Amino acid sequence: MDLLGEKSEKGSDDEENEKKKDERLMVGMVGYPNVGKSSVINVLCGKKLVGVANRPGKTKHFQTLNLSEEICLCDCPGLVFPSFANSTAEMMTCGVLPIDSIKNYVPPIQLIMSRISKEVLEEIYKVKLPEITSEKYSAEIFLLCVASRHGWISGRGIPHEAAAVRHILK
Repeated sequence: MDLLGEKSEKGSDDEENEKKKDERLMVGMVGYPNVGKSSVINVLCGKKLVGVANRPGKTKHFQTLNLSEEICLCDCPGLVFPSFANSTAEMMTCGVLPIDSIKNYVPPIQLIMSRISKEVLEEIYKVKLPEITSEKYSAEIFLLCVASRHGWISGRGIPHEAAAVRHILK
């Protein structure tokens, strides 16, 4: 407004631009870490505008990108709700923690075995597991079977369980 209380053309343009911004469609990319939120934004934009990485945690801040005058994309860091990931094993299987840094690999495999049937595990990994009621049905035996199947042998000549864990979790 000018000194006489009348709207100037410049003020009118600013208000119109603000109104357009308020009416834009805001599309938020939210989800677990490392599932491709930033990659989808890069594909939609047709060029690399946001960084991507193979490890969780690349996107550290909320970012907005204008796809057009009508659409704004929002890239968010990966979200993990405490009620969904209570243990390290759960966070590892959800991809919250980097798999390559795993030290204690039995709990995540036990969690997978508790949630996926024996038959499905055998079909996916092409292994034969002991009966569920057997004492030998364990994460350690599953890892040995997977490592042996792929020929992953450690320097001591035993199946390389760590390689099997990384393969299963990835």
